[in-house]
Amino acid sequence: YAANYGAAAADLAHAVADKPADAYPALWLYLARTRSGDQGAAAELAANARQLKASDWPYAVVELFLGQRTPEATLAAPAKPDERCEAQFYIGEWQLLRADRPAAVESLRTAASTCPKDFVEATDAQAELKRLAQ
Repeated sequence: YAANYGAAAADLAHAVADKPADAYPALWLYLARTRSGDQGAAAELAANARQLKASDWPYAVVELFLGQRTPEATLAAPAKPDERCEAQFYIGEWQLLRADRPAAVESLRTAASTCPKDFVEATDAQAELKRLAQ
C-alpha cells in the first residue's frame, strides 16, 4: 500500500517460495516487480505459473498478465461473486500497467465497492484510487 515496490517484491518472493502452488503471491510479486521497473517480471510470472493449476481461480488473472487472456475473458472466468470483484481489481491493475487510467479507475472503483472490505483487493483498490486522486 505504501508503494515501496522493491521491498514488497523481496517479501513476496519469499511468499512465492513458501507457497509455490498459490497464485496470489505470484500475482502480487509480478505487480511489485513490474511497478519497480523489473524487466524480468513477466518471465518470472510465467515460471511461477508452471506451479499453478490452470483450472483454479485466479489462474485467469495470471493469463491476463501474461497476455494470454483478455480483460473480458478474465472477468467471465470467476465462478463466485468474490472472485469477480477480485477480477475487477486485477483488471484495473492491468489497465494501469498499460497507462489506461480511465478504464483502470472504473475497474478499481468497481472492485472497491464490490469486494468484501477484508479482502486485500478492496484495500488496495482504495489505495490505488487515492494515489490516482479519484
